[in-house]
Amino acid sequence: MKRIYFCVFLLFIITSFIYGQENIRLNGQIIDEASKQGIAFANIYVKDKGFGVISNGEGAFLLNYKGIVTNDTLVISCLGYFEKRISISKVLADKQNKLSLVPQFY
Repeated sequence: MKRIYFCVFLLFIITSFIYGQENIRLNGQIIDEASKQGIAFANIYVKDKGFGVISNGEGAFLLNYKGIVTNDTLVISCLGYFEKRISISKVLADKQNKLSLVPQFY
Protein backbone atom coordinates (compact mmCIF):
# COMPACT_ATOMS: atom_id res chain seq x y z
CA MET A 1 0.00 0.00 0.00
CA LYS A 2 2.89 2.34 0.75
CA ARG A 3 4.23 1.68 -2.74
CA ILE A 4 1.00 2.85 -4.33
CA TYR A 5 1.02 6.07 -2.30
CA PHE A 6 4.66 6.62 -3.20
CA CYS A 7 3.97 6.06 -6.92
CA VAL A 8 1.02 8.47 -6.88
CA PHE A 9 3.11 11.06 -5.04
CA LEU A 10 5.97 10.65 -7.51
CA LEU A 11 3.60 10.96 -10.48
CA PHE A 12 2.16 14.16 -8.99
CA ILE A 13 5.64 15.68 -8.54
CA ILE A 14 6.73 14.81 -12.09
CA THR A 15 3.59 16.25 -13.70
CA SER A 16 3.86 19.45 -11.69
CA PHE A 17 7.37 20.01 -13.09
CA ILE A 18 6.19 19.36 -16.64
CA TYR A 19 3.15 21.61 -16.50
CA GLY A 20 4.66 24.15 -14.14
CA GLN A 21 6.90 25.70 -16.78
CA GLU A 22 5.92 29.20 -17.72
CA ASN A 23 5.24 30.21 -21.30
CA ILE A 24 7.17 33.44 -21.80
CA ARG A 25 6.65 35.45 -24.96
CA LEU A 26 9.49 37.77 -25.97
CA ASN A 27 9.09 40.15 -28.84
CA GLY A 28 11.11 43.16 -29.78
CA GLN A 29 13.53 44.66 -32.25
CA ILE A 30 17.28 44.34 -32.69
CA ILE A 31 18.81 47.70 -33.62
CA ASP A 32 22.23 49.10 -34.49
CA GLU A 33 23.45 51.12 -31.50
CA ALA A 34 25.00 53.83 -33.68
CA SER A 35 22.36 54.33 -36.39
CA LYS A 36 19.28 53.08 -34.47
CA GLN A 37 18.24 51.14 -37.59
CA GLY A 38 16.86 47.61 -37.39
CA ILE A 39 19.33 44.76 -37.93
CA ALA A 40 18.04 42.17 -40.39
CA PHE A 41 18.60 38.45 -39.81
CA ALA A 42 20.15 38.66 -36.34
CA ASN A 43 20.26 35.42 -34.34
CA ILE A 44 18.32 35.45 -31.06
CA TYR A 45 18.46 32.34 -28.88
CA VAL A 46 18.21 31.21 -25.29
CA LYS A 47 21.56 30.02 -23.97
CA ASP A 48 21.74 26.26 -23.24
CA LYS A 49 18.14 25.64 -24.34
CA GLY A 50 18.66 24.72 -27.99
CA PHE A 51 16.11 27.00 -29.63
CA GLY A 52 15.96 30.47 -31.06
CA VAL A 53 14.76 32.67 -33.90
CA ILE A 54 16.10 35.03 -36.55
CA SER A 55 14.97 38.65 -36.80
CA ASN A 56 13.10 39.75 -39.90
CA GLY A 57 14.17 42.45 -42.40
CA GLU A 58 13.40 45.25 -39.94
CA GLY A 59 15.07 43.54 -36.98
CA ALA A 60 11.79 42.45 -35.33
CA PHE A 61 11.55 39.06 -33.62
CA LEU A 62 9.12 36.92 -31.64
CA LEU A 63 10.39 34.20 -29.31
CA ASN A 64 7.54 32.17 -27.83
CA TYR A 65 8.51 28.86 -26.21
CA LYS A 66 7.42 26.91 -23.20
CA GLY A 67 10.32 26.20 -20.91
CA ILE A 68 11.94 29.63 -20.87
CA VAL A 69 12.43 30.91 -17.35
CA THR A 70 13.24 34.45 -16.29
CA ASN A 71 16.75 33.63 -15.11
CA ASP A 72 17.74 32.27 -18.55
CA THR A 73 20.10 34.27 -20.75
CA LEU A 74 19.16 35.64 -24.15
CA VAL A 75 22.03 35.71 -26.67
CA ILE A 76 21.89 38.04 -29.67
CA SER A 77 24.45 37.84 -32.46
CA CYS A 78 24.88 39.01 -36.01
CA LEU A 79 27.79 39.15 -38.43
CA GLY A 80 29.54 42.52 -38.10
CA TYR A 81 28.38 43.12 -34.49
CA PHE A 82 29.59 42.19 -31.05
CA GLU A 83 27.54 39.42 -29.40
CA LYS A 84 25.22 40.55 -26.62
CA ARG A 85 24.04 38.47 -23.65
CA ILE A 86 21.21 39.72 -21.48
CA SER A 87 19.03 38.22 -18.78
CA ILE A 88 15.46 37.47 -19.88
CA SER A 89 14.19 39.20 -16.73
CA LYS A 90 15.87 42.44 -17.95
CA VAL A 91 14.30 42.06 -21.38
CA LEU A 92 10.87 41.57 -19.82
CA ALA A 93 11.35 44.64 -17.60
CA ASP A 94 12.11 46.85 -20.62
CA LYS A 95 8.75 47.76 -22.18
CA GLN A 96 10.22 49.03 -25.48
CA ASN A 97 12.14 45.81 -26.14
CA LYS A 98 14.67 47.51 -28.41
CA LEU A 99 17.91 45.60 -27.99
CA SER A 100 20.97 47.25 -29.50
CA LEU A 101 24.12 45.67 -30.88
CA VAL A 102 27.46 47.46 -31.14
CA PRO A 103 29.07 47.43 -34.61
CA GLN A 104 32.38 45.57 -34.82
CA PHE A 105 34.99 47.14 -37.09
CA TYR A 106 37.96 45.20 -38.42
